[in-house]
Amino acid sequence: VTLTAKDKIALRGLFQTVGIACKLEDDLNARASDYLGKLLELAGKAVGDAPLPARSATTAIEDLRRLAGNEQLAKILEQHAVLKAQASEWKQAADLATKRLPAWGTLVALRRIGADVPELAGIHSSAAAIEKERRLLDPQDHVAPLVREAAEVLRKELTARRQEYREVRERELQRLEQNESWKKLTEDQRRLLRSSHPVPDAESSSLGSEEELIAALQATPLRQWADRRDALAGRVDKLLGEAARLLEPAVQQVRLGGATLRTEADVKGWLAAQEQVLLAKIKTGPVVVS
Repeated sequence: VTLTAKDKIALRGLFQTVGIACKLEDDLNARASDYLGKLLELAGKAVGDAPLPARSATTAIEDLRRLAGNEQLAKILEQHAVLKAQASEWKQAADLATKRLPAWGTLVALRRIGADVPELAGIHSSAAAIEKERRLLDPQDHVAPLVREAAEVLRKELTARRQEYREVRERELQRLEQNESWKKLTEDQRRLLRSSHPVPDAESSSLGSEEELIAALQATPLRQWADRRDALAGRVDKLLGEAARLLEPAVQQVRLGGATLRTEADVKGWLAAQEQVLLAKIKTGPVVVS
């Protein structure tokens, strides 16, 4: 197989379309090997696991790689138009995959974090369809709107839980400040107790970006906020018990037993049982009831 000067110029131009520099003195056979390797690389970047498209057929390129010398160069030149079109298509797809995969990763993280949030049901369904049908690289971006919608739902949920926690915390701190034992402590004593038994403030980190939202939800998942809120009363009870002990070292903290009371007899029985507990405790010192 003989190549003309025009053929060689065409080949150099083709190689350069995928970034393979080819000078006049360069070995065209070596550059051809680089060119075919680059085509396979581009084809690989444009495909992958769902929701990316399935692997493109690259049999023709593999066949070209098995050839050598001028025969290989002539076959590449023969398929010039097809190879150039494929390279352009794969490069565009690879660039689009690079652009959209981070958003898909964000959507996956938001869905995982909000797995128990009913308002995300539609988003879960849409995302599952994108993955099943491998539509990440569709001309229309299906992922970005889902990311925005999921983030808005979760941002609203987290903001509501933070606010609820903040309100309960404020009420509990008011109960603490209004307690007579707490009022009798010195400022240093109160500061020491608060540092030993803190009442955590509501988180106030920014939720503006999806990254900030995900970080906040990973630090404190939505399902944990109810437990944190309900624990506030116990923390304040602990502070009050410690305050009473500082004022009167022999004081005892007694938590009355819980019960389900359905009748008047149930009430009287429960009161009698608690009375016995308190009378037994009072014999050994003052009692703080919680």
